[in-house]
Amino acid sequence: MIGVVRKLKGVIYEKKADGFNEEGVSLPILCRIFLWKGVIRRFFLSSFRKKYIDKNSLKRQGECLRCGACCKLVVNKCPYLKTETHEKCSCVKHESNRLPNCKVFPIDVSDIKDRDLILKKPCGYFFD
Repeated sequence: MIGVVRKLKGVIYEKKADGFNEEGVSLPILCRIFLWKGVIRRFFLSSFRKKYIDKNSLKRQGECLRCGACCKLVVNKCPYLKTETHEKCSCVKHESNRLPNCKVFPIDVSDIKDRDLILKKPCGYFFD
């Protein structure tokens, strides 16, 4: 039963209705490879392009909804992600030693698009 169709970089992914990663279901390997590209991009930007991050942080509006979707961009679930309720999550390392990618997420609209591949529910952040 095909319930949802997604198009990513010209490739159409057909998934069962429960095939998106909202409940820990694995995404297609091509989609995971595409998401890794975003991880590398965010690492590069957070390490070497701090002015770009600062400029975009001024454009970012909204707040974190604690859905945990950004913590599922690399692997099915970050080991530091703690699920409190069905819809709320928290990071064990939030106050102490988060990774640079995590501290600045989302950097720009590309990050929101990557995150939307993981969870259909809209992100609490948006850009002007």
